[in-house]
Amino acid sequence: MELITEIKQFKLILEKTADQKYSSGCIMGYFNDAISDNIKIDKKDLYNNDANEFGLEVEPHVTVLYGTQDNDIKEDNVNNLLYLIPTFEIECTGISLFKKDEYEVVKFEIESDMLRKLNSLIQELFPYKSDYPDYKPHSTIAYVKPGEGEKYEEKFKETIKKKIDYWIYSRADGKKIKIIPGESIEVIRET
Repeated sequence: MELITEIKQFKLILEKTADQKYSSGCIMGYFNDAISDNIKIDKKDLYNNDANEFGLEVEPHVTVLYGTQDNDIKEDNVNNLLYLIPTFEIECTGISLFKKDEYEVVKFEIESDMLRKLNSLIQELFPYKSDYPDYKPHSTIAYVKPGEGEKYEEKFKETIKKKIDYWIYSRADGKKIKIIPGESIEVIRET
């Protein structure tokens, strides 16, 4: 109950000003290592581009909310909130695909009531824009060429449980902040 009272009080200081501009950022839960080392993606199946933006996911994470409007948010408010939110365990129930014309995203399906509650809380507290109204927690494994993803789809006989290790607030301007609840707030990449 004490945490809920602190969060409700925290909401009162999140007022926007009229002259703020919009840009998008992201809040994520990070893992220190891969969710499972048993999932192997064949290198010949990988999709990438000239800017090297795709391929294998090298920073295992689950997105809490994409589309934060950084110009309308006081950075310290996000950092301080995430400092108060303890990390928790999520469950991976299988592997599925998200298909685009140019690639397919191979991803772990994530189940977590706490993650859904955190997503809702952050949506309520901070301005954001999203083209996806339904929150579907997942953790990207890799981007593969069209038609190559189906061989990686599977449901697990036993769910894989994994604890989120820390939070990241990644701003649209490139600044990245690592928050270990109750321990530290550290800028790990400047603008």
